[in-house]
Amino acid sequence: MGKSSHWTLPAIVELAVAGVLVLLGLVFLYLGVQDHRLASAAVSAFEAYDANDTSKVAGHCADALEIDPTYHPARQLFAKMYLEQESPDLDSAEKEYRALLAGGYAGPNAHVGLGVIALLRAGREEDAAAAANWIKTSRHAFQDAGEDCLEAGIGLAHVALLENLKSGRSLEPVRRLFQKILSRLEKDATARASITRDGLVDLYAGLGRSACDPSVYREEAAMWIHTSHYYAPDWILPLVNLVCIDAQKYATRSFTRETIQEEKPAMRALALVVEPLLAQHPALKEAHLHRQLAIALAFSRAGDLSEFQSRIRRLRLGLYPDRIEPLQTEVLGLAGLMRTEGLKSSTLANYLTKTVEAIDRLWKHGGITDNAERVTLLNNSGVFLFRLGVLLKAPNRIREGEKRLKEALKLDPENRLVNRNLSAIKGKIKR
Repeated sequence: MGKSSHWTLPAIVELAVAGVLVLLGLVFLYLGVQDHRLASAAVSAFEAYDANDTSKVAGHCADALEIDPTYHPARQLFAKMYLEQESPDLDSAEKEYRALLAGGYAGPNAHVGLGVIALLRAGREEDAAAAANWIKTSRHAFQDAGEDCLEAGIGLAHVALLENLKSGRSLEPVRRLFQKILSRLEKDATARASITRDGLVDLYAGLGRSACDPSVYREEAAMWIHTSHYYAPDWILPLVNLVCIDAQKYATRSFTRETIQEEKPAMRALALVVEPLLAQHPALKEAHLHRQLAIALAFSRAGDLSEFQSRIRRLRLGLYPDRIEPLQTEVLGLAGLMRTEGLKSSTLANYLTKTVEAIDRLWKHGGITDNAERVTLLNNSGVFLFRLGVLLKAPNRIREGEKRLKEALKLDPENRLVNRNLSAIKGKIKR
């Protein structure tokens, strides 16, 4: 006969304890694996963010939130990614920040993020009342972050900056707000240790923009914007601002032939940074165009025809073949050169010839659809041809000028200026 077996109480208890320990082991193993997966996903997300690989950032953040929906670093990174796109997805970013607050997140970052979103919406808004409401919402969100949050203080300064820009008020009080924050950082080691890179970038960007008077170029403004770009080379907005501020310099300053030559290394240095990025960033390409046009006009005002036309030619035949602005600027610059006092007749004839050619190029572009603009072009072309004909004693040029003025009158028969110019030409032909 086989051995008989029966369960004793101690044996049952021992077996139950063993079973519980196995289950606990499995639970802890599962939790350990989950913690490892969560940490791995988070590290991968931040590595992808540092590498500016947004598609991978989204994937890793989604993995982390699937493991733990309350894991706030992943949700914050998701929101930052939406905000830092060239065309920010404000609705998606707001959804993530709202989810953080709804999940009990108590940090100031969510409030700061909501303040940034409202500020961006205010900047886009053309209706004054709607913009004012968004500005109010932004201010409240930054205040909710707490007065100890440096980023919130910087955000409030940006709110004041936008208000003054929209109202046309002086930016000097806003510059002092940003300067006050900078002074605090310089004096307080704890404050320096607590500020984020994003906060520092926003501070320098605000210092640069608030130091930029609409009519006066300041070296200080460009310095701060350049510093902002240095800290965030992948954030395109500071670089766009830097290009715009540099364009303002060449649009508002007066240069001689000698002093503008000294500017060439700086002109080229910024272009070398910008040009490789133009294909990926439309806003930067637009700013670059306006900077190059401002530089070209600065050469025109300095009396350097060769450099002016060379720069315009590179724009209309190179990066911007379909844009009308280089053609318009070419006409404007050449017309300005003709106003130079004491020109020799041969030089004036050269300017007139080139201006007529530039007007013809602009006419052929097809972008001039407004009737008044077409009349102006035909009138100017007719007058320049008339002056050229008189200067060169070339009747065919005078007759061509008369023809252009008649074409202008077909578009606007009652135009006083065109009628007066045509009468003057007819009088010259009769004599």
